[in-house]
Amino acid sequence: MNTYVLSFLCSLVMLQSCFTGSLKEYYYPLDIEDEVAVYEYVNIENPSYSEYWKVITDPSAETLITESYRADFELYNTFYEVFDEDGAVLTSYIDYEKNSDGSIKEIVGTPKSDQVFRWDQAKTYAFSVDYVNKYGRFEFTKKRTNLGMVDIIVQQEEHTVIKFLDEYFVHAIDQDDQYSFTQVSYYAKGIGMIKYERHIPNADPLILELHEILSESEFNRKRADAFRKK
Repeated sequence: MNTYVLSFLCSLVMLQSCFTGSLKEYYYPLDIEDEVAVYEYVNIENPSYSEYWKVITDPSAETLITESYRADFELYNTFYEVFDEDGAVLTSYIDYEKNSDGSIKEIVGTPKSDQVFRWDQAKTYAFSVDYVNKYGRFEFTKKRTNLGMVDIIVQQEEHTVIKFLDEYFVHAIDQDDQYSFTQVSYYAKGIGMIKYERHIPNADPLILELHEILSESEFNRKRADAFRKK
């Protein structure tokens, strides 16, 4: 094996598994200028599965709030985190449920474990939430495994990213039932999550890619336009 090939293979191995720095710069940044940025994640195959994630940061308090909206601009989840020396920690979790009269009810979850995103090279960690909705009691767990660094292309641009395997588990306590699915998530430096591939049993993969990052005013205009057309 010549020196060039050996050097290339060693570099590839280092890229995929030997990154030893802090991963904090690969998570959603706290120092964004306006402290509100809206990430538009697009599903090319079916735009009705696209989403908007409104990321609200407070650099002084080191907190991050993510409001998740469906393609129709309906809010379905709010996720509260605080940054500490080890990573991003879950502090509160809210889902939203529409009543028969059209009103919206908050479903407030109780965190049991809280590791969302670690700055170090921890291989596996998780968070879990207990909540009660109109169907009964549930326990929701997300387990994350660090798969190392890879190169991917999103929107015709190459990015070196952190790749994670995310495993989701939902335990329907009152129904004595449980189900699970997996997701591969990619985080780019200075941006946060740039792509995910969700795999649900007996369904086609759901792939969302970051299309653009909107200002709060741009998002509000798009949302208002969408509601006027309903």
